[in-house]
Amino acid sequence: MLKMKSKNELFMDAIEFLIDNGLAENQGDIALKAGLGPNLISRIKNGHVKSVSDDAIRVLCDRFKELNIDYIRGKSDFISRYELAEKKADEALRESRQLFDALSHSSFTP
Repeated sequence: MLKMKSKNELFMDAIEFLIDNGLAENQGDIALKAGLGPNLISRIKNGHVKSVSDDAIRVLCDRFKELNIDYIRGKSDFISRYELAEKKADEALRESRQLFDALSHSSFTP
């Protein structure tokens, strides 16, 4: 059984995502751009913060619109808002195709 990640681990996933995708140079750059305390990210990473605050999560996601706040809150599997939008678009397309197929194979004639 998979262990659910803590809010701190999900927060650090978001930090890594931002750096890996070129949205920030490093943790210090993220803290500066988001207006977080200069040591907050390293304190979270090193386990010196029991649980990252909702305010810190909100500030990070407000500054970096690419992030899906629900991922950090443990309510979504998609770290990026773009991944989430893509999944929803794929589902809508699949539903449209199923509806089209059902209608084109039905014996209903107007």
